[in-house]
Amino acid sequence: MRRYILFVLLAILALSLVTTMYYPLSIILTVIVFWCTLEKFGKGIVLLETMALYSCIIYILMPILGYSVYNSDNRVAILWNRVMPVSSDRYYSFMLPAITTYIIGLFLINYSKGRPDEGSKLEQFVVRLKQRREQPGKVGLWLIGAGLIFYFVRLAVPGGLAAVASFGYLLIFPGLLYLHFQPSFRGRSWVYLVVTAFLVRDAINTGMFTVFFYMGITMVSFFFVGKRIRLPIKLGVVIIAICGVFILQLVKVSYRRNTWKNNYEGSKALLFQDLFIEKAAGFQEVFSVNNFFPIYARLNQGYVTAMVIRRIPSQQPYDDGESIAKTLAASLVPRVLWPDKPEAGGVYNMWHFAGFRLRGWSTNIGPVGEGYGNFGPTGGIIYMFFFGLFIGWAYKMVFVRARKTPLLLLWIPLLFFEVTYAMENDTLQAVNSLLKASFF
Repeated sequence: MRRYILFVLLAILALSLVTTMYYPLSIILTVIVFWCTLEKFGKGIVLLETMALYSCIIYILMPILGYSVYNSDNRVAILWNRVMPVSSDRYYSFMLPAITTYIIGLFLINYSKGRPDEGSKLEQFVVRLKQRREQPGKVGLWLIGAGLIFYFVRLAVPGGLAAVASFGYLLIFPGLLYLHFQPSFRGRSWVYLVVTAFLVRDAINTGMFTVFFYMGITMVSFFFVGKRIRLPIKLGVVIIAICGVFILQLVKVSYRRNTWKNNYEGSKALLFQDLFIEKAAGFQEVFSVNNFFPIYARLNQGYVTAMVIRRIPSQQPYDDGESIAKTLAASLVPRVLWPDKPEAGGVYNMWHFAGFRLRGWSTNIGPVGEGYGNFGPTGGIIYMFFFGLFIGWAYKMVFVRARKTPLLLLWIPLLFFEVTYAMENDTLQAVNSLLKASFF
């Protein structure tokens, strides 16, 4: 059935352009992408599928809640200014085909016959990894050790050096995969345990769980490659994981409120544990309208794009590709040669495209917002296809290079870490991080 996915996506795209059945088509699109992710788990690497599914959630599903639940009749949405700023027809007439073309671009190259990231093709890479004369486990230990050192270095160095050190910190993850693909390496279970404990401690102390959310799924898919897991078990695990993410999202709100603003001096680990137990015990209340609102507000990236749709072109003309051109140039030219080149982040984009000044927190309009702000509805839809195609091509090139050097596959988590969540940031982050990670 996987070979027909692209045809189904093209059908959804065509219907989204000629009908107003936006909600049913949105749900069908999400279900199809979810099925692709679930079916592939255990057979291959689910990076592209995860990116596609995440895009459906933040741009397609959550805005449906915005229009049907958290609308102008909901007091909480009004209080926190989270009512969708444009009509649902105006939003989905652009967003649904834009996200669909993005997913088509992601899948187009890699869903051809003999997909390299699953099945027999991937198993051939795995066999070659395990048959190497060198001992990747020892290299893995060095990489993990270097990553831990870089973790502390990035806390002590400024600006650009901190960015380099951040890539160094991510060496932990290919290091873990080096260990995984040397089954004879003794003591690797202890290494996994120590590294996991370190990452958990760091996430709790900082209140930042980005690595867990966006690195975790790709890493887990590597660890389960070749495992024949039945579909009901996969579904059960995914449901439990989603529930855990929802609980964690609620815990983050309370945890940060206690630790970031009140000079908290107690044990952060105990505080986090208590909050998690409290939220888990009352899990049935998570899905109440008021309690689910923080999750909705965090995951509804479509709200920001709707701000762009409201502002452009009525208050601000289309950029006609100018900001995109600057983004691509900024990805290629070093800051030494261009000191005031654009930086990744939402301060400029939010003000220029959405008319909103950021103060004290961070968000961005996403590549889909940039596409609309530069080229309008039709041009934005086309832009999202090429944006997805670029990411899919870069992913495919790793496997092309891996024919000669199979170990390159183990660097996929580091290479695509920031690309994984670029749909909630901007084009510059996706292109810039991929180029820098490749060079690194």
